[in-house]
Amino acid sequence: RVAVILRNRTEYSEIIYGAVKAGITLVPVNWRLAPEELSYVINNSESTAVVVGEEFLEKVVPIKKELSNVDSGRYMFLGENKPADMHGYEELLAGASDAEPGFAGKPSDPFFIGYTSGTTGFPKGAITPLGDWEIRVMSLFTLLRLGEDDVQLLTCPCFPITPSTPEPESRL
Repeated sequence: RVAVILRNRTEYSEIIYGAVKAGITLVPVNWRLAPEELSYVINNSESTAVVVGEEFLEKVVPIKKELSNVDSGRYMFLGENKPADMHGYEELLAGASDAEPGFAGKPSDPFFIGYTSGTTGFPKGAITPLGDWEIRVMSLFTLLRLGEDDVQLLTCPCFPITPSTPEPESRL
């Protein structure tokens, strides 16, 4: 499981689709949470790695020692001023293989764990299986009649429903 603390950016989509191909469960984390809540979500989800954008370092660095499942070498950084103890996203991509990972997921496999806002205590996680995500993506492409040359504007933060898509019943 990989916790993702990023604002919307191109790499977020790359991470989503890379996770699908590799069979990695994503944990998109609300970057508006306080450090204590971030620590809770990362630990509660049993994430073993963290992807963090530069703008959220001030929240993540102070809690690194509290993240019981995340070893020191399991941080991926996106931004300009990479800390020495984190891996740079572009560096990792440059060293990665072009080979398909070979993951053959089942519809019941966990795809992502979304957390509530925690208005009545700490946030609570809910697992979305891979099959649900695949249905939503196909429904979105059908609903919007999206083709390979189309572009879609995403105006809401990715963390609350990422990597899900609008419900198939949604109407624009």
